[in-house]
Amino acid sequence: MAVSIPVGVALEDFRWGVVIDSDDSVDEVNDANNGRIGSPVTVVPFPPDLVVGSDLVGPDEVSRGRLYTIHVTIENAGQGATIAGFQVAVYLSLNESIGDSDDLLVGTAEINDVFEPSEIRSIDVPIIVPSDQIPAQFHWATMINPDGLIVEGDRTNNSALGN
Repeated sequence: MAVSIPVGVALEDFRWGVVIDSDDSVDEVNDANNGRIGSPVTVVPFPPDLVVGSDLVGPDEVSRGRLYTIHVTIENAGQGATIAGFQVAVYLSLNESIGDSDDLLVGTAEINDVFEPSEIRSIDVPIIVPSDQIPAQFHWATMINPDGLIVEGDRTNNSALGN
């Protein structure tokens, strides 16, 4: 279903909602269960565009069960401010792509304030390799908001592979 947000809608946080049979024209037993509220959505003037800004570099060797910090540079290359409350996730990846089922999530950082247009930040993501992980060679990988809840102009530049 395609939707269009009217120009006059306030710039704020909403939730998607759907109602079927809105004029009660279908003969049915119960009209009270024809609506549902869904995931959050933020109306912004122009979409933000979060980009992983520089090379993702982590330690060349890590031990299982030990705490490390990975620095991830994030830039808002778009025209609008982001929402608050999105994540930056760090993975160990066995191959040259991110988002595969074999990627191992090792840490996340929650961003609890907005990114303004042209803003650049270095985010420290604490990571721990699980103590039961079998030794292997991986790539560091990062993904901005892996759950996809942030509204932005281009989601193709939200991830990066590292060393």
